[in-house]
Amino acid sequence: MADHYKVAKEIAAWKENIVEHWDEIEVVYKSENLQNLNVGDKVQIQVELDTHGLNDKGIGVELVAIRTSTHNNDKLYEVEPLKLVKSEGSHLFFENTYQLDYAGGMKFGLRMYPQNELLPHRMDFCYVRWI
Repeated sequence: MADHYKVAKEIAAWKENIVEHWDEIEVVYKSENLQNLNVGDKVQIQVELDTHGLNDKGIGVELVAIRTSTHNNDKLYEVEPLKLVKSEGSHLFFENTYQLDYAGGMKFGLRMYPQNELLPHRMDFCYVRWI
């Protein structure tokens, strides 16, 4: 209730801005080196996004690793966030080094999501896009 609900109004305005511009976000570049990995291999993962009209650094990107099985019983193995390493205008640059430490079938995906420290929980605003 502080300052006539100032924080609630800020987060509502931020959400409206994300909703309005979410579909304009363009993947300019993403690493394609997540195939044929062996245990112990390290790969540099990079993603460049152009947020266009959004003009907000409140976007996160993460690597999702899935263990596969012969019985179609895939299981989430781990989720590794990529770090925002640079921003130039509306372009955001993310990267991380990933080391495979599991011997077996794996699937990998990259996804982006809105992030804001004012959200009580990440799923409070459940937008996501697989890239």
